[in-house]
Amino acid sequence: MNDLLVEEELFGRDRIECQIINDQQFYLSLLEEKFPFELNRIRWKKIPYHLYEKIIYEKNSNSRIEVLTFLNKVKKLTKMDENDSVVLISDGGFEEMYKIPFFIVEKCIDAIFFLPHHLYIIPTDATWCISYTFENDLYFGFSVK
Repeated sequence: MNDLLVEEELFGRDRIECQIINDQQFYLSLLEEKFPFELNRIRWKKIPYHLYEKIIYEKNSNSRIEVLTFLNKVKKLTKMDENDSVVLISDGGFEEMYKIPFFIVEKCIDAIFFLPHHLYIIPTDATWCISYTFENDLYFGFSVK
């Protein structure tokens, strides 16, 4: 993994550790191991309890607030701290896979959610997952395995 330090002025913090993940297969395999997949997607209907919202993300709109509200629900359900690391997995919205503190997801919503792609956000142990699909479906659920 390559360590990156994000500029302090960007988020008002001294140092933020971010990583570009070189071994992407590890997290892809972990995600597929923990969640039921079909046709390269999580089959959310097979997860007994999950959250779902249809959010067509547009910059500078109410959809930003809707995504933030959804992320806040996830933080409460997972008891996650904003500094806990998550892994961003995309099928084309961005070329790299990143390990970043969760608050960066909240701060960079426009960059992460505006691009049309399938996105997965997981903790490093993949005990839960946030998924935003190309079709504007936003999901959250705990691993069934």
